[in-house]
Order: sequence, then structure tokens, then C-alpha cells
Amino acid sequence: MVVRRTSVLLIGLFILLTTVTARAEGNIVWTMTTGPTGGFVSALALAPNAPGILYAGSNSGVYLTRDDGARWYLVAKGLPDDPTTTALAVTRDPSTVLAGTFSGIYRTRDAGANWTAADPRLANQTIHAFLGEPQNPNLIYAATATTVLRSENGGDTWTDVGADLKSVRVWTLAHADASVLYAATDAGIFVSRDRGAHWQSSSEGLPDGARPQSIVVTARGFLAGTTQGIYRSRDGKNWSAIGGSLTSGRAEALLKLPPIALQFLPSRLR
Repeated sequence: MVVRRTSVLLIGLFILLTTVTARAEGNIVWTMTTGPTGGFVSALALAPNAPGILYAGSNSGVYLTRDDGARWYLVAKGLPDDPTTTALAVTRDPSTVLAGTFSGIYRTRDAGANWTAADPRLANQTIHAFLGEPQNPNLIYAATATTVLRSENGGDTWTDVGADLKSVRVWTLAHADASVLYAATDAGIFVSRDRGAHWQSSSEGLPDGARPQSIVVTARGFLAGTTQGIYRSRDGKNWSAIGGSLTSGRAEALLKLPPIALQFLPSRLR
């Protein structure tokens, strides 16, 4: 598979920069940190209930900071030969982290000091994103280059639940509620109403060639970032362009705050 790296996104820049809000003028000022300068940052994940702790996935592995990004340390022992980390998920225990790679899913239970393959059967899977179930910390989903995976035991084992997606690339996943999932894929938006067991297309209004890269669910409906700008939907099925300067832009990542207990950010590698 040929991998093409796109430009570093704003969310990825946090690995290099930390923000200070200038409240007097309402501006955001960026300052350099000791992050892995020159690396390609694919994912960032906050540790819930552990102030100051963040993990960053890069093309040289996983980095850890304990002081809100002021100083970063490489914690990549045990990752595959190609340590490129494409997605991260931090569980309720800030020392237990899942890392998505080009060679499956890896896990650490000691804040990155040691990594092992979570499920060796996934060694041929490229992982793009994780999604946790807010009410059930043992239920985790993974978006991959060919399917959706589901774990019901905190990442120990994984089941392929993407048969209806027909081997399409899945970039990100989002919850509408505990049982309803949405997937942004190269073939459009898909919805599952039974925790991933079955999927149906939900892409009315998306033009040909507008490949969804990301999706978020808000109190007012849905937003999807595509290769042809950002689209909005009130029902998750019928989509329309939001217009303005983003109509023809490539919107690869959308972020909803506040984040849920299991943090995730998608990979932007292909």
C-alpha cells in the first residue's frame, strides 16, 4: 500500500505548540514546545481525570507529556518495526493506552514504557481511529483501512463487524447514542443501529467524489468533513454543504468538545 502523508492538521500542531489565550484581545498565541519537531503528528489523546497528561502519535512512535505539552518523551518500546502511530485511545486508567499502527493495534499498561500487540490476528490491519462507548469502558471500536472492528473486553480481542461496508476504508466513527454509530468512509456516510452488526448507506446529498473523512454528532445534528468541504445534516441521512469558504476545501478532521471518557483522534495517513 502506498502511503501519502497530507499536511499536518491544526490538531496535530499541538504536539509542537502550546496555546496561551490573550484574554484582553481574544487572540490565541502559539509558542514552541519541546515536542518532536519535524515529525508527522497523526493523533493526540488526553488522559481523562489526569490533568497534564497527553499522548501523541507520530511517525516515530508515541510521545508522552505530563505537563500539558511543555516537555515530551518518546515512549515507543515494543511498537512494530514501523512505529508510525495513526490513532490513540486512552482508557479511564491513564497508563493504559491503545495505539493504532500500520500493523494492527498495540497496547501499553504502563504509560508507554512497554507496548505489545493487543490482538496478533490484526497484524495486517491499518488503524485510522478509535471510538469508545461512554457508558461501557470495555466496548471500543476501531476504524481501519478495510472495515470496522469491535472489542467488548477493553481491547483484548477484536471482532470484524464491517461486512456490510464491503472492505471500504473507514476514516472515523461517531456515536449518535449508545447503539447508533456513524462511519465516515471513502464510499460515503454509513449508519449502524445495532452497535456495528449491520450498516446502511446514509449519504443523500453528498456529491460524487466527496469522500467523508470525519464526522461528529452535535446537539443540532451532524457535521461531516469531506474532500469537498463540510456538510451538515439534521437527521444523519440528508446532507447539504454549509457554504462559504469551506465549500471546496478538504476538511479532514472535525473535533467535538468536551471529549468523552475514551479520547480519540483520527489518523490522516493514506
